[in-house]
Amino acid sequence: MTHLPRDSLAPGILDEALAGLCRQSGQLPDALLAAEGVRLSDLLLDRERLSAPLFGQLWYRLARRFGDEFFALGPRPLPAGSFAFLCQSTRLQPTLGNALRHSADFLRLTLGVNLRLQRDGERATLRLAPGGLPGSFAVFTLWLILHGLACWLVGRRLPLEEIRLTAQTPGADLLADYQQRFGPRLSFASDDDCLVLDAALLVLPIRRSATDARRFIAGAPGNLLVHYRDDANLIARIRTLLRSRAPEDWPDAVGLAADLGLSPATLRRQLAAGGQSYQRLKDERRCRLACRQLDQGALPLDELALRLGFADPRSFQRAFRKWTGLSPLGYRQRQSRAG
Repeated sequence: MTHLPRDSLAPGILDEALAGLCRQSGQLPDALLAAEGVRLSDLLLDRERLSAPLFGQLWYRLARRFGDEFFALGPRPLPAGSFAFLCQSTRLQPTLGNALRHSADFLRLTLGVNLRLQRDGERATLRLAPGGLPGSFAVFTLWLILHGLACWLVGRRLPLEEIRLTAQTPGADLLADYQQRFGPRLSFASDDDCLVLDAALLVLPIRRSATDARRFIAGAPGNLLVHYRDDANLIARIRTLLRSRAPEDWPDAVGLAADLGLSPATLRRQLAAGGQSYQRLKDERRCRLACRQLDQGALPLDELALRLGFADPRSFQRAFRKWTGLSPLGYRQRQSRAG
């Protein structure tokens, strides 16, 4: 996936964003912009990309002008001030799961969307009822708000398991933007509209003050458009991602960067600044999983090697000796003597 500048957007997003307001007001996009003293050229970083911060400012101004923070794309207007209220009320919830349920209830009452949080084993799904919102932009805007809010509430970037949409696949420029912000696991023409997280994240505690909320609200929606991140916790976020998936499902470095909203070069640079590499973090996790299974003594070595993502038992044995200084058999024998 091509890396796009984090502070930019595809120009087509502006057309999608203004479509509802144009229908409501009977005005063309140029007239809507002109009423705000804005020309399309004023919003461009270059000839091909929109400035996300400037688009965020336009979003705020149009939301105030029309009294709708959802750009007339929902069943009902989302009154001005709704996002601020949502931030202040969700920060009082004890866990992320409580906050997401509260958010779903709030958006049902205000925006009029039938949104539910459901847990199914290891997966937590925010599911939108059929026909809830028109088109991919409206649905992605809903997920942008909820995911950005969730990341802020727990103070770290939350990896997404999957996003499914009933809408058809958008054009290449919009699709690239959506993948940049939500990762590559996007499915279109699906049976439902949903956002899927690791259910283990629902128990994360929320510790945000009123001052934190005011700062976050002051930066919205621009901070949502460029995606919330907390670079100080990058290594912790990668470890959480590795814990949440089987080794065979771990992304490569390019996929990991996409999940985190970074370029591969930025990811390598930030890991190096913390004295780490992605390979070292994967080895760390594999070593812990291997030791746990060897302590239990239940799995044959060939099956354990396969579960850990190795092509064959010999590769696993070489890696394990490198990690611990012992062969897997030697480790089992040592643990057996210690017990």
